[in-house]
Amino acid sequence: MRREGNREYVDDVAIVRSITDPAEATSELMKCRGDTLVYHTGNENVILEVRTRPGLRGAI
Repeated sequence: MRREGNREYVDDVAIVRSITDPAEATSELMKCRGDTLVYHTGNENVILEVRTRPGLRGAI
């Protein structure tokens, strides 16, 4: 993985399982912690934007 500014470019991934249901994918995304990442594999490159204060808009 290399980092440029606030972006990390992922070079190596391991697919644990495929999620076809959008609701389940959203649920898994919301439960992610630590080094776990849910990402749409339709994208050719995995680029993560690193935020200093992660959160969702409108979430309390």
